[in-house]
Amino acid sequence: MVAVKHQSLANPRAFIKSIYDELKLSGSDEAVAAKKALDIIPEKFKEVLSNANYREQIVDFGTTNIETLKPGTLVYFDCMVQDPNFSKELQMYALELTNNETGKKTIDFTLYADQTEDINDEYSVSHDINPSFIVDTEVIYCTEIPGKTSWNSQRNSIIPEEGSKFEESEEFKNKKKSRYPFPNTKHNAAVFYNGYPNFKVNQSIHVVGIFDYTLCHSEESNEILWPTILAINSSPMNELFTPKEIESKNYSSAKELCHRYLMNHVGNDSLVATYLMLLLISKSNSTNEKAGKFSISLINAPQISDDLLADFSKNPTETFGIGNLSVHHLSTQSLIKVFESIMPVVVSIPVSIPILNKCPWLPNAENEAGLRSGILQLCPHSLVVLDESTLDEGVLEEQGLRNLNSLQRIVTEQKLGFIYPYQQIEIDLDIRFLVISKGKSLIKTDIVIPLTEFSDTADSSEDSVIIESRDLEFIRVYLNKASTLEFTIPSEVSTTISEEYANSRKESKDSPSTLLKTQEDLFLTLTVARLLSLSKMESELTIDSWKESLELEKQRRSRLK
Repeated sequence: MVAVKHQSLANPRAFIKSIYDELKLSGSDEAVAAKKALDIIPEKFKEVLSNANYREQIVDFGTTNIETLKPGTLVYFDCMVQDPNFSKELQMYALELTNNETGKKTIDFTLYADQTEDINDEYSVSHDINPSFIVDTEVIYCTEIPGKTSWNSQRNSIIPEEGSKFEESEEFKNKKKSRYPFPNTKHNAAVFYNGYPNFKVNQSIHVVGIFDYTLCHSEESNEILWPTILAINSSPMNELFTPKEIESKNYSSAKELCHRYLMNHVGNDSLVATYLMLLLISKSNSTNEKAGKFSISLINAPQISDDLLADFSKNPTETFGIGNLSVHHLSTQSLIKVFESIMPVVVSIPVSIPILNKCPWLPNAENEAGLRSGILQLCPHSLVVLDESTLDEGVLEEQGLRNLNSLQRIVTEQKLGFIYPYQQIEIDLDIRFLVISKGKSLIKTDIVIPLTEFSDTADSSEDSVIIESRDLEFIRVYLNKASTLEFTIPSEVSTTISEEYANSRKESKDSPSTLLKTQEDLFLTLTVARLLSLSKMESELTIDSWKESLELEKQRRSRLK
């Protein structure tokens, strides 16, 4: 059965015009009707968007070829705010027109109109700029979410109507390149006009609006024709995907399924699989107190062949291998594929001397080119896999050392620096980091786990256990629910842990193997206990989870000896 399209979807500009016409027919003065339309139009679209059938008919801007997308199409864009201060403009939401024959004046609502459309020959513009019809507008630059996985990008199969092919200018292509975190990577991006400047840099947002091309005046350049979304509705995305409602609420089976799925790709190592599962539900302390910051290093990982390693170091690709599975060892490829099948955003970075020396890792606005992006400008809740097994010998230059120090600070403190003239500002992050290395890692992480067995054969590139799509969906929902669960520590449990820590400190002088020697040991073990509780969908820390965390840490540390 063919879905019936609402007028707002089939022809959003005609729908907007009908709203304005209705306001005029209701007896409102034209100027008053135009002002009322500013608030009523978003409300009318909000009513339409509340219908799930209508929402599914909106074109996904992030997966569409925008070069042939017809201007005037209603689109939605799940995107990252790359630059919230791209430009600030005053927009005319209405024009006063004069009938050339009768001299009668009329007002036309033009906020979402096609700016290339000529005014009817019967009319001329009375005033080019009328202060009565001006709105203050924020122009924000957004890119598709870096590292968004394929299953999270294929939830809409609407084929948009095509228009004339738009040829991007070389100037625009260069600007677009510098504003995406990953070098020379194809992606969709747009500026969007929004009346409420309440979005922050790196934030993931959901935008619904009318697609067009407009001449945008930014501080960095002369007029360039930019892909534009005239935003009608916009809101922050609290999570990087919206989990489907599932019939089964037996999350213990989802936990077992997730653990088994991970274990199958780390040489059936149950301990490593457990810690990886905890990583996938962790959140940074700086932005979320439910679970502490949690980064992991897997050491003893196999390395690609010497020939491939030398070739990758001397002849890096245009993208420096970011998001390219083929540059990793087969066993690492297999693990990354697992992450990509259950996590909404995964960024795989093969660490090399060239990528450290030549690529910007921090966002930078030191010159007049606006805010140029860096590799680490990512959305909250992203999973980043840093593969050091691709690292060959070489010399780190000054920029390489700065990038390495910046990376270490982000992993350790979850702080991302933005370089501006005369100053550097920092924002809190919430990014999960996994480091994979052959030996001791360059990057210090919270947890280090030696791999006891990591497949070194080509078979590791294929799933040895077939997992059904519904099970994958179940795992995705489980990980999302576990990571967002409210969490508390009962006072009696807190007291017990404090007493145990005090006793452990006393015993540490006589017993070097004591787990809780320092406050750092306590905080780390407490974080593991919190995450274990969350993995069981428990909203309170229990003594059982605390004891389980001590046992896990005991097993892990025994491998480090």
